[in-house]
Amino acid sequence: MSYLDIDVQVDHDDKENTSLHAFNKLWQSEFAQDCLLVFSTGRSLKLYNELRSESEQRPHKLSYTVSVKGDAAEKVVSQLEDKLQAAGVTAKVIYSGGADLDILPQHASKGKGLEFLLGEVKELVGVPQDGVLVNGDSGNDIELFAVPGVRGCMVVNAHPELKKWCDAHPSSNLFQASKRCAGGIVEALQHFKLAKHT
Repeated sequence: MSYLDIDVQVDHDDKENTSLHAFNKLWQSEFAQDCLLVFSTGRSLKLYNELRSESEQRPHKLSYTVSVKGDAAEKVVSQLEDKLQAAGVTAKVIYSGGADLDILPQHASKGKGLEFLLGEVKELVGVPQDGVLVNGDSGNDIELFAVPGVRGCMVVNAHPELKKWCDAHPSSNLFQASKRCAGGIVEALQHFKLAKHT
């Protein structure tokens, strides 16, 4: 099973979609018959396009734009977490993409979604024979990498918050690709010896 955020796969700098075509060819030739490809995103295309509008405010998810970068953004996130905790609000604060800040219920995340999906798959057909490969590029993907038993691929164009987390959590199950987007995913399939031919 491969679990990825759709924007991890699409490289907007690759005008010919070379790496996406290579991934699709590999997927069709070696995996499509007996593997599951799961796209995980927190937004529909319509909501993605309206990201910075009121439409992103939901009863169980509040989204904002952080206008500062780097250490200053980390400080904003930390202060928000402290203030929420002091107010008795149990919530998860996720900073991703170098600008997006989401406030979610404590037990909501892409990682929790993957854990649920794996439980359903295990119940229906058993544990995936070749395991699970998660692929990410931003802070909202961090919890995917922490799901027990998965292998992870951080593509080279990942945002700093994911790079920092991956550097702080080295593991033989975590691959830091040298290629962008779908090219990095192909690298990870080769690295973990999941792809027989490339």
